Parts: sequence; structure tokens; C-alpha cells
Amino acid sequence: MTTTHLSLPLSVLRLSAKNTRKRRTSDSVERMARSLHAHGQLQNLVVTQGREPDTYDVEAGGTRLLALQLLQTQGQVGDDHLVDCKMIQRHEALEASTAENTLREAMHPADQFRAFRHMIEGGGASIEEVAAHFSVTSQVVQQRLKLANIAPDLFDLYESEKMKLEQLQALALTDDHAAQRRAWFGQKGAKVEHDWQRRPDALRKRIAAKEIGPDNPLVNFVGAELYQQAGGTVRRDLFSDDIYFDNPKLLETLARNKLGALELAEKAAGWAWVEVALVMDYSEQNRYPRGPFHATRRSPTKQESARLAEINERLDDIEQAQEDGAHPEYHALSSEADRLGEEREAIASARETWSAEAKAKTGVLIYFDRHQGLQVARGCLKPGQRVTAGKVAGKEKAGKRPELSADMVMRLELHRTAATREHIADRPDAALQLLLVDLAGSLIVSGPRRLSLSPTNEHAGDRGLIDTKFKDIGKSQARSALAARIERWKKFGLPTKATDLPAWVAKLDQAKRMELLALLIAMMLGNNRGAAGQAVAEAFAVDMAAWWAPTAECFLDLVPKATLAAAVSDVAGKSAGEGLLAMKKEAAKAEAAKQLASKGWLPKPLRATGYGTKKPEAAKPATGAPKKALRKPAKAATPAKKRPTRSAKAA
Repeated sequence: MTTTHLSLPLSVLRLSAKNTRKRRTSDSVERMARSLHAHGQLQNLVVTQGREPDTYDVEAGGTRLLALQLLQTQGQVGDDHLVDCKMIQRHEALEASTAENTLREAMHPADQFRAFRHMIEGGGASIEEVAAHFSVTSQVVQQRLKLANIAPDLFDLYESEKMKLEQLQALALTDDHAAQRRAWFGQKGAKVEHDWQRRPDALRKRIAAKEIGPDNPLVNFVGAELYQQAGGTVRRDLFSDDIYFDNPKLLETLARNKLGALELAEKAAGWAWVEVALVMDYSEQNRYPRGPFHATRRSPTKQESARLAEINERLDDIEQAQEDGAHPEYHALSSEADRLGEEREAIASARETWSAEAKAKTGVLIYFDRHQGLQVARGCLKPGQRVTAGKVAGKEKAGKRPELSADMVMRLELHRTAATREHIADRPDAALQLLLVDLAGSLIVSGPRRLSLSPTNEHAGDRGLIDTKFKDIGKSQARSALAARIERWKKFGLPTKATDLPAWVAKLDQAKRMELLALLIAMMLGNNRGAAGQAVAEAFAVDMAAWWAPTAECFLDLVPKATLAAAVSDVAGKSAGEGLLAMKKEAAKAEAAKQLASKGWLPKPLRATGYGTKKPEAAKPATGAPKKALRKPAKAATPAKKRPTRSAKAA
């Protein structure tokens, strides 16, 4: 290719029809214009002789030509502005244009980071000047400088593509190179060896381990401005909206002050009592049940409706973006979602009206939930308080039958759920019916769902509650029975890899598939509370007297003496119960254990329809399956006892 170098006036240049780049945005042309104005022309335009006299067609460099013409219309350059060009033959035009637009290799981001730093530190340019020259914001330049300041050995990992940009951004949370290395490599006794330990959120947590981060609801509630005004120091993440506070005591003090203002406002509204807590777990929240009153809610105004629509749309966008847990702005999106949720709750509260009677008899609980942020629960009752017949009652009076605590009810219902799962797993036909009802209620007609159709392993998911609060459920015979079923299937040859499942299941006969389906349906059964859980249990003929007994660990040590007396009255008469009330607590527990043993007594949440009309079975030991509560499983239901077929072994 023969070329000739020329300097031609801008007025004689035309964009060639052979130029291969047909799509250019106005934004790209404007950015090129700003670059030409700041840096001058750095690359020649490639031209051929035009069809008309004294004109030239630009075959390569069309964006630069349009940018120069834009500068001309803005008065930055004149018609006679000389443009450096390279002249080629007309038959070479298409190849030259294609080569320029195809063979260019984009600069590696690492090179750009270093270049920005050299311009500012070595060249004396300001952040604003660099931003203007390269058509980016000042924040982008600051981010590039931050990334260029990463420890050299870590920056080399990024440049050699052994580290992702999101990980580099996470390390930039600190300027301390030693802290960056500790976050990436770990330290003595706590080495970082797995990929998941180097996810951006994990790196940030290690860097800010001693600070309060965006996952703490108090951070958003107090806000950086108020915290700094009170003398606190914040660390900001340049690559997200995340902020980190350095002083937990100061943060809690400021949060209590703000909560105090909310408390005064609720008291001024006329509520009988207002209680405030920084953090309340689930069991503490349950000590303050909702009363019998409900707020009336007006329709939202036009402004409220518009804002609610905006909030809901944005929350949907955030939820979709957060489907990937490694999203680079995961924490920033979570913080935004928290703020929007609080704003939506504030709009809902503004639309509520409570009656004077409700305010006189109930109160307000203000607290933070670790997952849902600030909560203002109105119309609550204090622990032990009851509202009946328009009157407020205090603690349960002597002679009145005591109510079980919310925690105890949940404990008992978890026991019932465990037993129901074992019954479902033993009855494939009924399990299929349950699945069909829930699928139809979910997909065709609107109805309640008893199963977790995501699906999730609800049986395994209960471990959180078992390990933290209800340890007795982990030792229950119902959970042991279901765990034994799962183990038998593993011994029968259930694959450990999902890729092996299709071939293995294909070789099972229909009876075996139904048994496996029943087990999987059972594992999806959630802890259905109240009447819904009772209905499922009764559908599968669950007799809880065969699965549960009032032992010290699960009941006797956990309820007040009055509850024990009421239970003894049920099985041994009123005088026996009254006699137990006169005993000391330890003696009362021992007597209750003696009186209730082998009687099949059940507390209310575990009683099925018809309880008391026939003598219940005694609870069985914690090992083995109950003999009368379940039909005897068919041989097909116990795969471990049956020699696997040759085809099953192969699978």
C-alpha cells in the first residue's frame, strides 16, 4: 500500500461511503471532539481523491472527521483548519477502513489506571482536567487513582488476569498495602485458600472487620452526616454507596437518641405505652403479641401512589440485580433497598388511623430487626397482658388456665411438623395428592400452600432453630426416623452428583420412584403454623402421642408451674393439679413427670380432632418408628433391606 502524507483544510474533507463504521453515537463524537480539543490530532485520517474536484473522501477516521466538524460548528476551529492525512489509492480504501476498525486492541484497564496516576502525580494535571480531557466524571478519575494505588504485587495479579476488577475494587477500600495483602492472602492461622474467600464481599469484611458496616441496620438509620457531626470517623467505599463506622458505642448512642424522638412522637399520639429496643430477636418479638385491634387505612393520595409505584419498581430492579450474590454493588443495593423499604413503611403508617380504645389498651414496640431494619409495631400487648370484653387484664390470675408462650407453641409445632414429614414419606399416594393440591393452588387457582415449592430442604433448614433454640427437636424420634430414611436411600445407591441422577432415576421402577417422591415431598413440608399445620397432620393421621412426650428437655423444664398443674389436672383430676401448685418448682416438675408418664397427654397445639374421646397411645422411645401411628411400611419402602438390582448398582 503506497501512501502520501498531506495537510488538508477541513473544508475539503468528506466522509466516504466506503467507510466500514456505519454506526456512531452522538456521545462518542462529542467525546472525540473534547479529546481533539484537549490533545490535538494524534492520528492521521486516511483519505482518497474525491469524485468532485479539490475534495477528499475520508476512508478511515470518520469519527475524528465528524468531531472536527462539530468543533467547527462550535467555533473552536475554522474552515481552513489543517488536518493531517494519509493519501492512499481508491482500490485500497475498503481494506484500510476495515483494518483500522478491526485490528485495534483496546488498552488494558491497568494501563489506563497507571496513566491517569502519572498525569496527575507526574504531569501536574488536576483530577478535573483529566476528567474533562477524557470525557469522564471526576469520581471516575478518583476511582482509577484508587485502583492504581493497590499494592504492586496485587496489581500484578489483576494485570495478569488472576484477579477480577470487582476484587481489585474491594481491596481499594483501604490504602494500607499490608491490610490489602492480609485480606487477599490471609495471615498466620487464617490463610485464604478458597475462591469463595476472595469474593468482593468477603474481602471487604476482612478489611473492615473492626468497623460497623452496611449490613448493620443502625448505619442507615443514623446516617453518615449525623455520625460525623458527633465526632465519628467513616470509611467510604468509592465503588459503592457503602460506608463503615469506627465507633460502635457512638453509633448506638446516636441511634438511641433518634429512637427517643420516635418514642416521644408515639406517646404524644396517645398510646398507653411505648417500648424501645435497639435489637430484638424473634423470640423477644413474640413476647409482645398483637392485640385484637386493627388500624383503618385510607386510600393513598396521588403523590403517595406515584411514589409507591416508583419504590416498588426500583425494589423489583434491585431484587433482580441481586440474584447473583457476587454482584459488585450487592451491599450498596441492599442499603438502598433498606431505605426504600423504610420509606414505603412510613407511607403506609401515615395512612393508618387507630381508634382511641386501641391506643388506651395497647401500645407501641419500636425496635430493629437485623434483616428488616427499623420496625414500629403498633397495637401490641405487653407480655402476659390480655384484652377481653373491652377490659385490660394483667398477668394470668390464679385459677385461670395458663396460656403457652409463643416460643413453646413454635417448639411443639416443629415437633408436629417433624412427625408429619415422616408420615408423608411413608405414604407415597397421599404425598402425591398433597403435591398436586399445592401445585394446583399455586399455578391454577389461588390457594394456601403447605409445601415449599422453590424447592428448599425444609427438613435441613430447621437446623438453625434447632441449634439455637429448640435442641430437643434435633433428638426427636420423628427427625431420627426421617434421617434414617434418607440414609437408606443413600445406601441404596442415590447418586452424590446431580449429573448422575437422570440415569439413576430412569432405572427405578414406578414404586421406587413414588417412594422417593414421597420422601422429597416430606422434606419440603414447611413448619405450617396453627390450623394449617394441624390440617396436614390430620390428613396423614399423625397421632402426636406416638411421637412426643412431655419430658424435662422439651416441656417440663420450660413452662411455669401453673401449666404443669393444668396438665396434671387433665390426667389425674383437679385435686392433683391443685396439690402440685402447693409444691416447690423442682418437686412439682418431678410429680408432673410421674403423673404424665405413659398417659399420652398432649398440650393444645398437638391435639388432633377427637383428642380425649379415646385413650391415647403412650409415647414411644426415641429410637425406631412408632408401631401403631403408621402402617407397617411395605418392603419397597425400606430400600436398605432389599438387595439392589444389578441395574441399580450400575446406576
